[in-house]
Amino acid sequence: MNLISAINHFKLRNTRWVRIYIPIAIIIVLIITMIIHSYRVTTNFYRNPSNSIIINRSNWQVRSTSFYLDNGIQIDSFSDFKFDLKIGDSIVKKAQSKKFDVYRKNGAFKYQLIHAYIYDTKTYSFFHPEIDK
Repeated sequence: MNLISAINHFKLRNTRWVRIYIPIAIIIVLIITMIIHSYRVTTNFYRNPSNSIIINRSNWQVRSTSFYLDNGIQIDSFSDFKFDLKIGDSIVKKAQSKKFDVYRKNGAFKYQLIHAYIYDTKTYSFFHPEIDK
């Protein structure tokens, strides 16, 4: 058996394996990557205090919208619970807390409290059941 026939034999024998298991492995890796990213974003939000302004938003994820604060913290608003946030809103929260207050400029250009939220994602609650709301 020469080299070319050995390669062709290998290709034919492993075609089913490649067609079935490689896509499944890619999907599993993508899901694990999304879970790790969600965990890191939520942990960063929980641990750090914030008194900052929303400077950007992104909804390329389709089912969620990400809001970026000027101090590097990110807030994800998921399809099952949407936050009423806009660029320019001020976010105030204490460290080690899921609760945050949203302030928006009123007609007199002063910030006014519009809502208090509890940022709780299923991923964070799954990994940290000991933390109370």
